[in-house]
Amino acid sequence: MPLTFQLCEEQAKPAIWQKHLFWVSYGQNWCDKERDPSMKMALQTDEHSPDKFRVNGPLTQNEDFARDWKCPINSRMNPKDKCVLW
Repeated sequence: MPLTFQLCEEQAKPAIWQKHLFWVSYGQNWCDKERDPSMKMALQTDEHSPDKFRVNGPLTQNEDFARDWKCPINSRMNPKDKCVLW
């Protein structure tokens, strides 16, 4: 029996614009504008990574993101060597 995601993708066959919308909505979740003093204080006191890195870090390691956006291999958002856990 295929995995639920695979089954859904086979039956739904989302258009490329729908895939792009998915990735944009993921990044938009972390969208904000911080002033320099606020950013400096957050870097010293907040245990979380800055929003930019919370988006770009995981996406650079995601094969689906690279495929959907056609990122060239070894580009900033599609490094050749990725961290693969499974």
